[in-house]
Amino acid sequence: MPFRGIYAPMTTPFDHRGSIYWSKFDYNLEQLRRTKLSGVVITDKWGEGPLLSAEERAAIWKRAVEAAAGDIDILATIPASGVSVARKSVAIAADVGCNAAILEAPDLSTLAPKANPASLFFRAVADTAKLPLLVSVQLGGLIGFSPEMLAGLSMHPRIVGTVLEHTPVQAIVAAANACGRDFVIAVRDLECVAPCLAAGASAAILALAAAVPFYALSIEEAVRTREHAAAEALTDRGVDFERLLNAHGVPALKHALDLRSYYGGIPRLPLLGVPPETAGAISLSLHELSS
Repeated sequence: MPFRGIYAPMTTPFDHRGSIYWSKFDYNLEQLRRTKLSGVVITDKWGEGPLLSAEERAAIWKRAVEAAAGDIDILATIPASGVSVARKSVAIAADVGCNAAILEAPDLSTLAPKANPASLFFRAVADTAKLPLLVSVQLGGLIGFSPEMLAGLSMHPRIVGTVLEHTPVQAIVAAANACGRDFVIAVRDLECVAPCLAAGASAAILALAAAVPFYALSIEEAVRTREHAAAEALTDRGVDFERLLNAHGVPALKHALDLRSYYGGIPRLPLLGVPPETAGAISLSLHELSS
């Protein structure tokens, strides 16, 4: 199943008691359904996945699938865990009808500093998976993946793609060449989107797409129509906003949502809302971006 285009990570709204605010979740998802986004990513770091219980994640996946009604892809993020726990989570995501799962490996560097056990982790989970899996990896570094190692994973029938963040464009292009056209290469960094989509990457998962989806889609459209100068100019306009999101995390994205006719609300403790000076900077950086 191809996964192509722009995906937005969804935040998880909470009420004043810290419970999931389901009506606001439904509202945000309905707004994103009306765009031409290819899909949404659920319960990743932008959805405060590490702060959710396993039961809450399962409930969110189920709610998202039902609300999406098949119009857009629902990608469930499986948090870093052991093989047995990850297998159970993938099975739940499959049972509720998610289109795919993004699999995050645990940090095992202190246990095996000279090895890369993440590759075995991905294969072991994929062996029993009922869903297509996209593996979240880092290219390069002492224990990072090489394009050749990623190409080896691409041979597994259930591992259909990878999600790359903080990875140089050259390494992403090398991975796309090594893994072949049918393997999904999804990038998370705004500055990588235009050159990587032009060079063979399949998709982009952009935090800013949750607040300004049409801006993100305009970059993809410029690449598709080979208006590369326009794609570069559009990217430049969003760099400051993405830097603010990366620097201040979920609270910054939730504040941006509140400014753009979505519901952001409060993050879950121990996260706190953004301070006034950061709120002002977010407002200014959004001013030039079409929603």
